[in-house]
Amino acid sequence: MSLKIPLQFNPQRGFEKDTSTSDSIRNIINLIVNTAISSCTSSPSFGFALKNYQFEIFDEKKGTIALHPNTTFVSPSYKLKIQGNSRDFNTFANELKEQIIQYEPRLRDVNVQMDYTQVDKNIKISIKGFIMEKTIEKFEHIINQHVW
Repeated sequence: MSLKIPLQFNPQRGFEKDTSTSDSIRNIINLIVNTAISSCTSSPSFGFALKNYQFEIFDEKKGTIALHPNTTFVSPSYKLKIQGNSRDFNTFANELKEQIIQYEPRLRDVNVQMDYTQVDKNIKISIKGFIMEKTIEKFEHIINQHVW
């Protein structure tokens, strides 16, 4: 079963079911990317870790989130790189890939690439994979996030 997120209501036909698997997967990925971890009470692990640090200072030289000097608790996420590929375990791209694998089982062989543009303060997130249903279909989705 797949639903449009958000649900769409047509006055003549009522609520409409999503017939496009790729659009449904894009909607779930957008929901993951735009949800901070622990903000969903039914599944506290749902969301994208980078969203939790959107108001932190970004260290552009190291490519990581800057640690405030008075911080006593240091989350492992502070060491993750903003830019990189999901094959590298020390990147936010790998964190997103794990979320997609967990919450979107229709997508296989997931690869996430994140590129940061310093001038625009923009992160380009590219997600690729294969939709495994009746046939195998290539999947690609690009998200641009303005940050810091």
